[in-house]
Amino acid sequence: MKRIIFSFSILVFGVNLSLAQAPSSNEWTTYGKKMTATKTVAVNEALKEVPKDGKTVAVEGVISEVCQTKGCWLIMTDGKQQLRVQFEGYSFFVPWNAKGKKIKAEGVVKMKTIDEKTAKHWAEEQSNPEVKPENIKGPQNMYIMTASGVTIEKGGAIGKEQQDVIDGKKKKEGHDEH
Repeated sequence: MKRIIFSFSILVFGVNLSLAQAPSSNEWTTYGKKMTATKTVAVNEALKEVPKDGKTVAVEGVISEVCQTKGCWLIMTDGKQQLRVQFEGYSFFVPWNAKGKKIKAEGVVKMKTIDEKTAKHWAEEQSNPEVKPENIKGPQNMYIMTASGVTIEKGGAIGKEQQDVIDGKKKKEGHDEH
């Protein structure tokens, strides 16, 4: 009888332990500063009537692209429009595998003019750019968010290989700070 009670106790303990370690389906990971906004808007709403000096906004969408060198930028979409998100002061990075995950980002959105060379470089870094690099001619206007922080659903930790690149222990071709 003691053996049965002991075995049952081990079984119950093991089940409780595995349940405690199971991730919640609502798990969000923050990178950079914690968001202060309580309300978010879709990308297309955030891009309406952006003043010349920009506007601070909290935006939600899905990640369609992530920098595969350091994780230092991403592209988010709401299915209607895209927004390039760079990270304030190059101060944080997101996991390479964040593509396809839901995101909330807070920061300043501005319309910026970028030169042809930079526009081509950015397009080359994307797996599915809106405009092919060879079709980019002259300066380009685009909306860019400088985010103070982002929160990604089931974002998780940055992997060792990516962390080694971030820390300068390992090089990855084709990267510059942008």
